[in-house]
Amino acid sequence: MLSDEIHAPLVLPGAEFVPFLSVSEEARRWGFSFLSASKGWNLGGLKAAVVVTAAPAPKRYVDRLSPHSLYRTGHLGVLATVAALNDGGPWLADALEVLDHNRRLLGGLLGKLLPDVRYRPPQASFLAWLDFRALGWGDDPRRASPRRRPGRPQRRAPLRPFRQRLRAAELRLRPGDAHRGFRRIAAVS
Repeated sequence: MLSDEIHAPLVLPGAEFVPFLSVSEEARRWGFSFLSASKGWNLGGLKAAVVVTAAPAPKRYVDRLSPHSLYRTGHLGVLATVAALNDGGPWLADALEVLDHNRRLLGGLLGKLLPDVRYRPPQASFLAWLDFRALGWGDDPRRASPRRRPGRPQRRAPLRPFRQRLRAAELRLRPGDAHRGFRRIAAVS
């Protein structure tokens, strides 16, 4: 079992991160956890990550990785990761404060401007998932043309901040994009 835990440092107030390898003896016996400072400390692109195992069987697989995997890790990424994990606590605390503010702001903006859009505040990460199905825009709101309303020109929904389609009518969002996009979306919905 592979567990991607790179968002683990971004657990927001009120939630708790539980490492996969801590959940059971079976998880420890067969599991691999992948960790990185890339999300928590914004070090994406620096090419450094850690594979954690808790038992001999998965460790044997890690030991058999190609030696090239060690050389393709970025030297700057390793240095930045060590610095982040050792000394980056205050920076991460500030980042978590901003993320918590943004998720609350997003909830307020949705309630005011798009009350029919479903949103469950995230417990971790800088991402939020929104469900637009109640607006009647079909399975892909990026391509939807909202209904024409009297006195309003018909325009396409301005969903540039919401590029990635997940499932029908669900979109991924960085809450910091909310101000820019929601007022325009509300104007055409």
